[in-house]
Amino acid sequence: MSLPSTSYDYLLLGSSLPTSILSASLSSSASVLHLSPQSFYGSQWASLSLPELIQWTKDPPRRVEGVTIAHDGGLKGRMLKKRYALSLSPSIIPSLSPIIQLLISSGVSKYSSFLQLSGGVWFSSSTRAEGEEGRWTKVPMAKEEVFEDQSLSNADRRRVGKFLAWLLGMDIMGHVSGRGRKRETMEEARQRLGSDEKVLGHETTTFLSFLQTAFSLSPSLSQSLAYAATLNFSSSEPLLPSLLKLHHNLTSIGVYGSIPSPFLVGNYGGMGELVEGFSRSAAVQGAVQVLEARWTISGEDGEGKVEVEVELPGMVGAEAEREKVKVTVGRIVGDEELLQSSLAKEEGEKRKEEEVRMARGIVIIDRPFWTASEKDEDSRMFVFAPEEENGFACTALVEGQSNYATPAGEYVIYLEHPYRPTHTDQNAQSILSPFLTRLLPSDLTPLFSTFYSILPPSPLKSSRHHHDTLTTKITPVRSYPDPKELVGVSGTGEWAVREVERVWEEVKAEVGREELFVKKEREEGVEEGEEEM
Repeated sequence: MSLPSTSYDYLLLGSSLPTSILSASLSSSASVLHLSPQSFYGSQWASLSLPELIQWTKDPPRRVEGVTIAHDGGLKGRMLKKRYALSLSPSIIPSLSPIIQLLISSGVSKYSSFLQLSGGVWFSSSTRAEGEEGRWTKVPMAKEEVFEDQSLSNADRRRVGKFLAWLLGMDIMGHVSGRGRKRETMEEARQRLGSDEKVLGHETTTFLSFLQTAFSLSPSLSQSLAYAATLNFSSSEPLLPSLLKLHHNLTSIGVYGSIPSPFLVGNYGGMGELVEGFSRSAAVQGAVQVLEARWTISGEDGEGKVEVEVELPGMVGAEAEREKVKVTVGRIVGDEELLQSSLAKEEGEKRKEEEVRMARGIVIIDRPFWTASEKDEDSRMFVFAPEEENGFACTALVEGQSNYATPAGEYVIYLEHPYRPTHTDQNAQSILSPFLTRLLPSDLTPLFSTFYSILPPSPLKSSRHHHDTLTTKITPVRSYPDPKELVGVSGTGEWAVREVERVWEEVKAEVGREELFVKKEREEGVEEGEEEM
């Protein structure tokens, strides 16, 4: 293959969701060359077929370790021929999330589709009595569900109802940008919350403690709100961010669909489909995209541009046929780890052993482990409360045929659990297997399962060479959340938007416009985008 030009305004490196969004934005008004070293779009956000996932486990990226395949009885034969869309970044998205608003404003909503999380959120409390290890309770998200919940006493209903009425009675727009209203900044929203008389005096307390002291909620109810409704991971998560997140979730109820659920589930693998949508938008606008590319950043030319030698892929398996092309670019915007690999020659300090990791599991089963009342109730979330003080919750997101994640009659379970390593032989499989055992009946053996850990970013120390002069021409993009940020399945989309907004602040003056995507002149486009959801 060859490139149509040897000069570009921007070189984009990597195909993470943040970088793909930036590529779609920049290509609307500038020339873009977008390179990725992988054979698929999405990097750690990708949606993969089962054979692609198996190949990924054999050669995982730098921040993934301890990959194991625990069940593979169905790999030979029929499973490899079936159609799966398995996500490396499983997610549920609040209906009023910034990523939904960005899909609408960019026009990329026409390339994506969603369903509601139809089966709801289910919770297993750490305060359960002996003999209740397998007990799950569905978490009421709307006020009317609270008063219809027969598992709650009248006193508990009144207390929870009072808390929800107080929280929803505040006009907080910290996360919301839809419905024609200007979105407050997070700081403005926190100030509004922090000045409320219920919050005054509790500003430094944890969310769990606040629920029990300010509203007299029981430990089990407080856990249900903190871990299942808010989707916090830790008992130590602070008050104000948790209140904002829960307000965000509650106000997302009823925006799309008829089910009282705040969450949407993406079709065809979720976030990977969004990456492909933004990449498609960039290509339509003229961006040149190359997978399986290699590159070497050479330095600046005499005109203030960056010289890069690009190796283009040849025929499959024909390594000698890779073509080398020298290009010049005005700015490089790329995934941080790829830039570190390109510009650094020495490793910095090693990761600290006590740093938080994220254990992940992808499990395929051939029948539901719950009583399904309707055909479309195959997407749901299960949340395990932390088992010990200072521990972390575990989430299990289930998807199936309704959002095209699996073939008919099969389901995929995405397990996620932050942890701090306590011994050297600890891995994701040993951490997540007990949760999977609690989730599945003893007679249900997975068809396939794989486990792995997401590591913190590796600190690298740049060597002193000519690249030091290029710092003003290179803009790094954080490609994926650090596990210590405790960004769970409901927060990855918003995290990506915040990262894009951070980068945009750095480059918008150079681009020559304030907005990431130029708004359409007519409101009809927004309405059509909303219908696409």
